[in-house]
Amino acid sequence: MPLTSDSTHAERKEMQHLPKPSLIPLFFLLVIFLPSHIQASQAEPQVGLYLHVIKTQTQNILPLGQSSQLQVTLQVADPSQWQNLAAETDLTWVGTEQQQVTLTVPANSTFTSAPVSQHQSPSWVIDYDHPEVAEVVDGVWQEHTKQPTLHQVHTFTDQNIPQKNYRNGFAIASQVVKRREGDCTEHAVLGAAVARAADYAARVVLGLLLHRQQDEYVAYGHAWVEVHTEQGWQIIDPTTVAGQPTHHFYLPFAQLDNEGPGHGRTLLEFGLMRPTQISITELP
Repeated sequence: MPLTSDSTHAERKEMQHLPKPSLIPLFFLLVIFLPSHIQASQAEPQVGLYLHVIKTQTQNILPLGQSSQLQVTLQVADPSQWQNLAAETDLTWVGTEQQQVTLTVPANSTFTSAPVSQHQSPSWVIDYDHPEVAEVVDGVWQEHTKQPTLHQVHTFTDQNIPQKNYRNGFAIASQVVKRREGDCTEHAVLGAAVARAADYAARVVLGLLLHRQQDEYVAYGHAWVEVHTEQGWQIIDPTTVAGQPTHHFYLPFAQLDNEGPGHGRTLLEFGLMRPTQISITELP
């Protein structure tokens, strides 16, 4: 298991006078997500603990299992942000018209930037060096004699958040293991902590889960984890509850690259990028 540097402890000690870290992002979540966040929990409580629901039109549906990608048209405030996003991910830019952008989305789209030291280090948000977190994540090593697989990291994370609810705004890893409850953001934060403790590079990603329900799609604001392996970046989505989507696509908006006390800025940028309407066409 990676050892924590003295500098990390020193930095944490210097930041102890700062406000409780979840308060800033909680404000942003309340301002940006609250109305649709409530709508998500009321409209589809059996599907998952997602941040919001976005109005979606489905233009073409193929027989289940025959679509390997989607063409997605989004009504957005700033199309230039989305062109930049396509350059940073494996999304394919198709074009723009007025306030609409069109992208091709593969099944498991990820950011393409190489892992950096931050993706394996403890931070303010992913504080797997905290004693309470370390005690929990050590369990993933105790259960397995070698490096856990991504499926084992996924399962371990899910099992350590037994209470699936919306009571937290955006909790850091040490708060998650103490409260043992949360929605997709808490699952993603703890999942990244468990992955890093298991010697993987990992990062929290915010975006949309595009979920097929019979002959139409629903778009949910969501958070998940990207974990780096020999095969490149892989998606872990530990938000598992009854009725977890089985046919879905991930559309990433933002990495949580600021894991310090100011991480609420990334949440704000994510909220401002949220499309107001989406049109989806399945492609073979």
